[in-house]
Amino acid sequence: MGCPFLKIPSLILSAALLGSGLASIAQEKPAPLQAPPPLPPEILNNPPPQPPPNLPDPSELIAQLKQLEELLSLSPEKLQKLRQTVEFIEKMSEAEREAMRIRISQVTQMTDELRQEIETLCRLVPGIHKPDVSQFWLAERKVDRDRKRSALADLSAPDQSKLLREWITDFVEKREEVFKEMKEALEAKKAGLGKRSGQPATP
Repeated sequence: MGCPFLKIPSLILSAALLGSGLASIAQEKPAPLQAPPPLPPEILNNPPPQPPPNLPDPSELIAQLKQLEELLSLSPEKLQKLRQTVEFIEKMSEAEREAMRIRISQVTQMTDELRQEIETLCRLVPGIHKPDVSQFWLAERKVDRDRKRSALADLSAPDQSKLLREWITDFVEKREEVFKEMKEALEAKKAGLGKRSGQPATP
């Protein structure tokens, strides 16, 4: 058997040679990368295609999927009631829909934060009835309320009062017009039902 101590110098020599070889490889500069081939003229001379303008809104698609998920979880009885409600709304005029949306928003949209905000708005427009201020603010869709908050935040108190008064005045005028159209539509429906039944419609 050979002496194991005689093998140590040869191992050290091998390790030294290996280390020097790795060092020389590390010092060598990598070969430069070749330039990519040029793009063909039909791509260089033509602008990239524009996306179609009617692409679906991802947020709207997600909302529709959530709505579908809720519908799929309903029982047949609730689906039938929902169908009757949809058919009832379809038969309503635009004025009737808007009037109902304004009135329902007073119940569904009210929160403690909005209640406090309405109190602040009432102090900005003294002389305007609080129900008008409340109905105006609650009938606004969330994105429109956020936009109006931003517009008011950039103004002084007198300008806030002036702009808010204009908004509420326009809303009240539109609301009265909508309610009038709704009343006329309901009276016309009653008159039509009276004619079909052969009896005069009740006033």
